[in-house]
Amino acid sequence: MKKLAIISVAFMLACASLPTSSEYLARGEGYHKDGKPEQALKEYNKALKINPNNIDVYASRGAANFYLKNYEDAANDFITVIENQPTNAAAYNALGSALAALGRNDDALKFVSYAIFVNPLNAEALMSRAGIYYNLEQYQNAVDDLNAVIKIKPNIDAYALRALTYEKMGNADLSNQDKETIKAGGLPLHINSLVTY
Repeated sequence: MKKLAIISVAFMLACASLPTSSEYLARGEGYHKDGKPEQALKEYNKALKINPNNIDVYASRGAANFYLKNYEDAANDFITVIENQPTNAAAYNALGSALAALGRNDDALKFVSYAIFVNPLNAEALMSRAGIYYNLEQYQNAVDDLNAVIKIKPNIDAYALRALTYEKMGNADLSNQDKETIKAGGLPLHINSLVTY
């Protein structure tokens, strides 16, 4: 009986020292922030082996997959998030960005537009949709979204894309104004790592 109690205590102590799904998630996020997405992906996969229902892991793994240009895998991860959190605007935006990276701009537009419907002041989603409109050669729609982004959260990416869009529209004066704004400096570099155009 004494041996059984010792074995039980040893087993409980061993289990207590095993990392949890949340700990693997935190490790993965640390690797991702340090610019090591491959290592982050390994930690996220370990987290999902322990708890395949940890939706936060799918969101983080989707971001790592996107960064690694595994766009199909990223899209699948974001779909899992949406299936479990149907009002998660960030997941809709991320899915749209992954689909745009796959060249599926019409599908991407639907998901990103829903993210904006949920939160009309979501600068990241507006920026994503502007990039999709640019890809679809719907330049006035792109400019409208970029104007909204610049109003909400001015950044170099928005001015740069608007300058390109104005060029495509044949408006060199407005394009040059945006280029001058960029040269003047003082703007943040990036709005969102998932934005593609």
